[in-house]
Amino acid sequence: MKFNESSENIKSLYRFSPLGEGNMDRLCKYMEHELNSIGNLNIQMNNKEFDFHMLLHNVPKISRKVKKMLYGLQEMYQYIGQEKNQEKVKGRELAREYRSRYRYFFEYCKSELLSLDIDVNDLIDMLIIIYYTDKEFVAESKQKDILWNTFGEELINRCMDDYKVDEEKIISLKNRQYKNRRLYQKHVLKKQKSKRITVGTLDDYFDSVITITEGDRKVINQYIKLNPNIKGTNKIDACRLFAVLLMIVRKTGNMKITKYYNKPNDITDLSLSKLSGVDRRKIETLLQWYRQQGLIELTVMPNSNVNMKLDFVEYGGKIWLQDSNYNHICAGIRDYYRK
Repeated sequence: MKFNESSENIKSLYRFSPLGEGNMDRLCKYMEHELNSIGNLNIQMNNKEFDFHMLLHNVPKISRKVKKMLYGLQEMYQYIGQEKNQEKVKGRELAREYRSRYRYFFEYCKSELLSLDIDVNDLIDMLIIIYYTDKEFVAESKQKDILWNTFGEELINRCMDDYKVDEEKIISLKNRQYKNRRLYQKHVLKKQKSKRITVGTLDDYFDSVITITEGDRKVINQYIKLNPNIKGTNKIDACRLFAVLLMIVRKTGNMKITKYYNKPNDITDLSLSKLSGVDRRKIETLLQWYRQQGLIELTVMPNSNVNMKLDFVEYGGKIWLQDSNYNHICAGIRDYYRK
């Protein structure tokens, strides 16, 4: 449709454009007006919120293994997004690389979810219910990209009252699970692993071996995981971050830690977020919560650096994690305290 930029058309455009809406909203309303003027064509505006119930085929009981896998996939997805946002050099080549990585990632997600051997329609229903109604999950994972990029075709068909699935395609995807895992490892996971998290303060203690025992883990769980004053996925985040702080203490041999306000490649909110897998915005809140529970002492310096002292003695028991590589220790912590 050609748009003649006459003053009359401009007025018409803004007549359907409340102040504060984006360009796409304005253009859509303008086109809607133009299309309605053609013959008997009538397009009605629907200002209601999207009703996800129209996508449901049934209301099955939510499988714990589906929800557990979703938490893991969502964490991987957020990590790819964090990497993308932290890239210093932007451009078309980087955009192409990440488009490719996302494509392989969503293929991996679909084949992994199908490998759970749940009826496809029931699986899609579970995903819809989790993403649209599970308050704990929604609070942690507001984006529905995995849902719409893995089963987008099926969801669009459901909007047209077609609940059939392409069985041949599903079988093909299940058979591709091994191949998709290899592609994911090659194009996504390997690139993540190659980007080792560097923390200068810890690199100064290169040969120092970090040891965290099952006794340490038990006490962390007692202090945090079983604490009634903290709820939901915040418990997992709180356990992860505290275990990472303990790792730093064991690596340096010093109960005191300095968290810098802004110091590249050192202990900052960003590096703690990368090591623990906890959202950067939650770090300060969790540190204050530890202080209220008497687990750490906090002192904010005039330059906005934060001095911390952990009130945590060594507990015995079998070795849980032991390595001189702090990246390996943190991977073990994140893997144990899964969301």
